[in-house]
Amino acid sequence: MTQARLFANVIGAALITGFLGALAALFVVPIPEANRDLVTYMLGQLSGFAGGIIAYHYASKAGDTRAQDLDAARSVNLGKTVDLAREALAATPSGPVKATIVNDDADPVPVTPA
Repeated sequence: MTQARLFANVIGAALITGFLGALAALFVVPIPEANRDLVTYMLGQLSGFAGGIIAYHYASKAGDTRAQDLDAARSVNLGKTVDLAREALAATPSGPVKATIVNDDADPVPVTPA
C-alpha cells in the first residue's frame, strides 16, 4: 500500500469515527440552545463526508466488468418490467366492471344496496 493510499485510509477512518462519535455524543451531551444550529450543520457535513467515503470504498468502479455485467442485467430486467406493466395496462378493462357479490347465508357479510 502506498503512502498516499495509507494516508487516505487513515483520514477516511478518522472521519467515519468522528461522525459516529458525534452521533453518539448527541445522546449523552446536552447541546446549548445557542449552538444547536451549528452542531446540526457540522453533523450534516460529517455525514456527507462519511457517505462519500463509504461510496468510494464500496461503489463499483468505472471500467469494472462485473459492474458492467450487473448494469446489463438490470437493464434487461427493467425492460421486462416495463413490458409487463404495458401488458397489464392493456389488459385492464376501460369501462365499468360488473361484479356479483355472493354472500354465505350462514355468515353473511353486511352490504348496503346501491
